[in-house]
Amino acid sequence: MIGESLHALGMDFHGVIKTRIYVADPGHWVDSGRAHAEVFKDIRPALGWVYMSAFFNPDIVVEVECTAYRAS
Repeated sequence: MIGESLHALGMDFHGVIKTRIYVADPGHWVDSGRAHAEVFKDIRPALGWVYMSAFFNPDIVVEVECTAYRAS
């Protein structure tokens, strides 16, 4: 989904400068970090994790926020 949003703006993952991973279960940090590394291993944006007490939708396990930059 993030890749599609970036593509719609004429960008790709190389424009991502910061990511934040939200988890409701701290046990998911290892798997979320592994998935993050698969996508960003060569890009290495700033990264932070936020532990949530819960998400509004109980089906959500992990949410990722990213900030991208494109020079004009």
